[in-house]
Amino acid sequence: MHGTGHFLGLDVHDVGGGRQGDDDKKGPVLEPGMVLTVEPGLYFGGWRTDVEIPERYSQIGIRIEDDILITEEGPVVLTSDCPKSIEEIEALVGSGV
Repeated sequence: MHGTGHFLGLDVHDVGGGRQGDDDKKGPVLEPGMVLTVEPGLYFGGWRTDVEIPERYSQIGIRIEDDILITEEGPVVLTSDCPKSIEEIEALVGSGV
């Protein structure tokens, strides 16, 4: 459906290579100060004819995105405090937070 992530910068989907369709197959070298996403996803669309999808899941998708800052000391997950588990998300729903 999409790549595993993209750069973040002045634009939400910043330029910089390493994306589907780019000519540079090696991708960019990660350097301190760069920020990128890691966003695996599951999509259950009607476009798949080789897989039977239960109606309740048809035409939906879920993606859990993390934003990563590259530093000299290693990667820093900027979104580490964001809720990601079912329990964490359900606790927020309707909580007014």
